[in-house]
Amino acid sequence: MTFKFLNLAQVFLGLISTAALAETPRQIDIHKAQVFAGDLDMTGREYASFLWSKHEQVRSLTGDVTDPLQAILATGKRNLDWLDFINASRTAQTKLELSTPATQAGNPITQARKNNREIVSNDWENLKVTLAPVVAAVLVNQDPFTTELGISDDQFLDEIRKVDRIYQMASRWLLQEPYLDSYTEGAVYDLRGFYYLQQEPDLEHNLNNFDSLDLAKQTELKGWLLQECVNANLSKSSCAYDLDQAVLARGLAGFHANNLPGAQAVWDSFFKIDATRRDVKWTSRNPNSMTIPFRDPQSPSVLAWLRDNIQDEFKWNGWALHLDFKPTGNDTMTHVVFKEGATPHVNELAGSEITMDGNRNIDEYSSRWTIRHEYGHVLGLPDCYIEFYDESEGVMISYQLDITNLMCSRRGHLQERHFDELKRVYLKP
Repeated sequence: MTFKFLNLAQVFLGLISTAALAETPRQIDIHKAQVFAGDLDMTGREYASFLWSKHEQVRSLTGDVTDPLQAILATGKRNLDWLDFINASRTAQTKLELSTPATQAGNPITQARKNNREIVSNDWENLKVTLAPVVAAVLVNQDPFTTELGISDDQFLDEIRKVDRIYQMASRWLLQEPYLDSYTEGAVYDLRGFYYLQQEPDLEHNLNNFDSLDLAKQTELKGWLLQECVNANLSKSSCAYDLDQAVLARGLAGFHANNLPGAQAVWDSFFKIDATRRDVKWTSRNPNSMTIPFRDPQSPSVLAWLRDNIQDEFKWNGWALHLDFKPTGNDTMTHVVFKEGATPHVNELAGSEITMDGNRNIDEYSSRWTIRHEYGHVLGLPDCYIEFYDESEGVMISYQLDITNLMCSRRGHLQERHFDELKRVYLKP
């Protein structure tokens, strides 16, 4: 869980102040900003753990009782507490879970999510009138918790998951709202124009015959071409001027061809390893095995959790990663620490300290996915999701470049592209 524009050495519990970095396609002034760095699929419990932790800077964002979003936060927390109350009287086999592998929907680039105060408030008002009587009574009317639901477990879970989703969006907005100016900078990395141009049938024909297209299609293509140019050149004003000139000169095909390599480089940077480790053992003499030392966490259950999850994820067609647990080692050896209320992160790309939330059960799905994802950062793999503030619409926009990719989405897993990239940088003769 890293922020896609950041050097992870700057990450601290999700609220980060960045420093100047070496130039890459994604490193501009946003690095001087403070932003919230949690990934797009954070669960309600993860937000609750963070918001109700001891970090005064975060708690100050949630202290205004007159703010309508505060009522949503209180309701969302009550929703989680009620679920705990219900589960306390159930067996391990009948306990209810908000987050499971099957509930991970993903946030694909074709369905970019929008969020602001108005959207969150309207979603909550619309949901309240549809809630089952028992859910409305406990969450809206503040009736005492009950284990007598009067509806099926599946229907109950469906309803409280909707409540939890709105709680997540309210939490995320409040954490991001103080830094909207910084998030505005991220709009230059909106890759939807590049993506849709790659999917467009007859693109070259349409660009060469732009004048014959209907107005709606012209507007659509111009929007995509403008964003592709911004990806490549960063300046929206100069791109807008050049695009208008290309339309007048009937040179849109050339305009696209000039900007495509730059936009492609930005896209590729979300999947490329730049920072690498020095303690990886992987040679052509034993091409099916990568070995990396890991400092013993001094807990058999944590060691088994690390081994079982990381080694289960990092394998591909006969190749496998093996953790070599060492009884001692300094902080340059990969290790895990648990801090209450922490947003899980690695101290930097290809870094060695994995921080996990000490409040969370490591056997829950979200924790098991997170350690797999975070270990990807230990190997140097970056996040591959986009989030920025659109000033024209007044909304935060977010999406994942590939919801099947371990580094983009909680629906994702290790892919061939990960294996190929790891092989490119780590396999030695």
